[in-house]
Amino acid sequence: MVKAIWTWYSSQAVDFGGGDEGLLGLGLMYGSRKPMIQLKFGGFKLALIEPNVVSATNAAGVSSSVNTTGATFADTAVILPKIEASYRYSADKFFFDLGAGFQTYNYTDASDQNSTSLTSWVIGAGGGYNFGNGYVKLQLNYDTNGATYGLSRNAAAAIPGFTVFTTYIDTDGNFADVTRFGGALVIGGQINDLMGAELGGGFQQFTNDLQLFDIENTTYTLYLQFPFTVADGVVLSPEVSYMDWGDVEIKGVGAAKADAGTNAYVGLYSKINF
Repeated sequence: MVKAIWTWYSSQAVDFGGGDEGLLGLGLMYGSRKPMIQLKFGGFKLALIEPNVVSATNAAGVSSSVNTTGATFADTAVILPKIEASYRYSADKFFFDLGAGFQTYNYTDASDQNSTSLTSWVIGAGGGYNFGNGYVKLQLNYDTNGATYGLSRNAAAAIPGFTVFTTYIDTDGNFADVTRFGGALVIGGQINDLMGAELGGGFQQFTNDLQLFDIENTTYTLYLQFPFTVADGVVLSPEVSYMDWGDVEIKGVGAAKADAGTNAYVGLYSKINF
């Protein structure tokens, strides 16, 4: 993934199994490492990336188990690679980022008579400003069918059989788009030569619009850390984090609502740079 726009805004250390979280999947977007061909020119980047193709029978990203027409998709046709572009402008006191990505491919049934396209979009804009020993960073981002695009999704599923970020097939045989709006705000700086501080928060709002019902969920994350530089390249960071997974709510037919719960984390993160 073209990282300039979507990552490196946060130093959050809480780990869900993939390393430093950095608000990735908790307000910021992350699409993992994929083979790509990338062109760089100044602050501009353009990348052709291996698509994130999900089997039509794999409920991790695409599900045919809800409101289907009975069609069974057997083949996947990929014509275009995933395409991403970003631009960063940097000055002494501030920087600005803008980026977007696109992916599409088709599912076709066994008879080759019926097909449907699954298309994903991502877009984000952000920036930062340095003042004295401090800094502030803000990013807003939006995606459509982000789970099938390959973006990290940490929102909880509170209602059995439904995940708010799964792209389901509607009664007309087409995929119903899942949209997500997210953002992150980070404020930090050096208190002295030894200790720094960073306060950050992220949110993401999912809307899954189906013909018979909608699924909605909004999550919030907050963290505070105090990184200590104990020697050259050696950093210890006490951190406290709080995640509110919000309510997962089904509106319409079969209306339901469930609290997805909360998590809290207190820990000490250590890092040595060689």
